[in-house]
Amino acid sequence: MLPVRAVVEIRGRLAELADLVGEHLAQARADAGGRQLDPGRIGAAVAAAVAELRGRPDAPAAELESAPGPDGYPVEAWRALVARGHGLARQRLAAHRELGLLALRVVPGYIAERDAEDVLHILGEEIGSNAEKLRSCRRFVLTGDARAIDWF
Repeated sequence: MLPVRAVVEIRGRLAELADLVGEHLAQARADAGGRQLDPGRIGAAVAAAVAELRGRPDAPAAELESAPGPDGYPVEAWRALVARGHGLARQRLAAHRELGLLALRVVPGYIAERDAEDVLHILGEEIGSNAEKLRSCRRFVLTGDARAIDWF
């Protein structure tokens, strides 16, 4: 199964992908000495073809700069906007991480959330936040999973 990001990156390039898969499968057959390929080798050949296609630009750079994107803006302008959004998201995650680390200094991870509520409420009042946000940031630091963060 391909990740969604891979599907988006190779969308519209199925003919090129089919050619690459054929080349990789032919190489795998040659390496196997003409024997029948097991499913693991076939999957590895397809994964290598997808990885190679994702690594290739889908159009020369000169065409990308002049190609219109959504709403008539150049593609490069959209890419810059997306890169800026990714940067802001990383900054926001870093801020939530710092809040979570602060919450963990005040209420260590071995203390249950229900027991930490009162202390985190006091901390939240001191720093201009609230206990709910501090708890979610604390969970984020403990688990490393950004889904723990309440994005409010």
